Amino acid sequence: NVHKMSLSGLLPETKYIATVEGIDSLGNKAVSEKIMFTTATDTRPPIISNVRIIGDLISRNIQSDKSRSAQLIATWETDEPSNSQIEYGEGSSGDFVNKTNTDSEPRTKHSVIISNLIPSKIYHLNVLSEDSAGNIGESGLIISITPKSNDTVFESVTKSFRNIFKFLQ
Repeated sequence: NVHKMSLSGLLPETKYIATVEGIDSLGNKAVSEKIMFTTATDTRPPIISNVRIIGDLISRNIQSDKSRSAQLIATWETDEPSNSQIEYGEGSSGDFVNKTNTDSEPRTKHSVIISNLIPSKIYHLNVLSEDSAGNIGESGLIISITPKSNDTVFESVTKSFRNIFKFLQ
């Protein structure tokens, strides 16, 4: 009989020693000799999933209505620990002329804020995550529109609650 086993969570380019044990239906135990192997180099980029882009405005407490800027908050997941960065540009296509600073903390759940954007404007983005072996995963082109210069999400929710409670009085 041929038996197969998968090992996961191994580090790339690392030496390991393993033994294989098996017990048959009668309870007889067999143990292999020590097996030595070295894992291969990591050449696979992180897989990016569950990308979400949320638009928001800087609070009225920080900026006046005339000078308010917008921001986009991006969240995503990767299948292995990696860093976080976004490249972006104005419009629905073209070069990614801007990049956020790289958050070099390796993680699988990512969050990056792109600030100082113009309200009511279209931006194109590409989410990037690089693993410790230098493999870069990309989301591909994402199009998003910043919110118009009215209220932040918090201000809109607060205003809605005030209106609801006025209505109930």
